[in-house]
Amino acid sequence: GGIKSYVAGISDALHMELSGHGINCTALCPGFTRSEFHDVMGVRESIDRLPEFMWSTAEDVAELGYQAVMKGKVFCIPGIFYKVLTIIMGGVPKSFKSWLPSIRSFNSRKVPIIFRPQCELIYWK
Repeated sequence: GGIKSYVAGISDALHMELSGHGINCTALCPGFTRSEFHDVMGVRESIDRLPEFMWSTAEDVAELGYQAVMKGKVFCIPGIFYKVLTIIMGGVPKSFKSWLPSIRSFNSRKVPIIFRPQCELIYWK
């Protein structure tokens, strides 16, 4: 949503502002990552219905995020599925993108379908 878009935008801006001083900011945008998050939210059963190709392990995400920080990348999007989805969604009008999260699925708790990688963490080097 809006907060995650803000994190991506502020990460990009911080990277541009500070890179000349030897500081970079990397936004890690992992998509679905296997962790206890979904257990805590109480949506494990419904979220496990997603196809395996949409999932990453926490270890893989952490390693790829670390590598991106060390290379000075602004964004890290682990997984080919999410990289392609990001490219596709980049060409979609904002009015359509704002409508997408209103689509609900999975169970009675109305867990939204995620249509693009969501930035979760910012790493500093």
